[in-house]
Amino acid sequence: MSIITSSSISRGLEPGVNAWLLDGYKSKEPQYTDVFTVYKSNKKVEYDVVVSSPGLLAVRSESAAVTYDDFQQYYEKRYTHVEYSSGFVISQIAIEDNQYKEIAEMRAHCLGRSAVQTVENVCANVLNNIASTTGGDGVYYASTAHTLGKGGTCANMLTNGSDLSEVALEDMIIGIMNFRNEANLIIQATPRKLIVPRQEIFNAQRILKSTLQNDTANNAINALGSMNMLPEGVRVNNYLTDDDAYFVLTDATEHGFKLFHRRGDLNGMELKNDTDFDTDNVKFKMSMRFCAGITDWRAFYYSAGS
Repeated sequence: MSIITSSSISRGLEPGVNAWLLDGYKSKEPQYTDVFTVYKSNKKVEYDVVVSSPGLLAVRSESAAVTYDDFQQYYEKRYTHVEYSSGFVISQIAIEDNQYKEIAEMRAHCLGRSAVQTVENVCANVLNNIASTTGGDGVYYASTAHTLGKGGTCANMLTNGSDLSEVALEDMIIGIMNFRNEANLIIQATPRKLIVPRQEIFNAQRILKSTLQNDTANNAINALGSMNMLPEGVRVNNYLTDDDAYFVLTDATEHGFKLFHRRGDLNGMELKNDTDFDTDNVKFKMSMRFCAGITDWRAFYYSAGS
């Protein structure tokens, strides 16, 4: 176990230091909240259960009996919490002789920043592995053939991956408009926002904000912009690892990308400290217990790029 002693921060024992540079970067708003809805959990495991919907009403002839449909459990999504923790130990002498209160404050601040970064990375990995992680319906979260409860399939990714472009976004939005429920009925889903890696942020802005069609000589309007097809605009996620993959989030469901915090408040962080009786060393620890995933694939449409 590594222990911070007076020799570890020898300059902290003397006056005259103008600034301590310990992860003093400005905090930013979290990016995972652009995608994930955050919930507080009070259980070891959380389950979401998808139930098949009734189909169209049947034609009924005079005096005939009503045709009855059913509701059945189709599949479930299990969310299992994982614990994450880190901390530091500092000797009593190092605390007593330290001339700079801000050193201790910065260490605690850094643990908090590490906790936020942990959540960012876990949530981003859901996105990074979206085309290789199996969902409750037995296919990958991003698939061209999601099976529906009462027959049929539906896609939430382009059949042939395409780089970000006006045409690709139009195809994705048309695909979103074809989203169906478990009874294979149109649900009138609409797009909300575009999520892109940092490498595509400028391209995305040009596509969405151009008055005319982007990168063509055609004297035609930019239909995406003029129809406000992505009313919440574009968001960049710096933690995406594929530099040409992108996502369109939809309004189809309230149960798409989910983040459950089991410990602490909705930020999920718990900071504790204690003193060891024999050594007088002071321990500080940050811990979290949470899980992230996807329940309903209709929450997004995906392109892996080309």
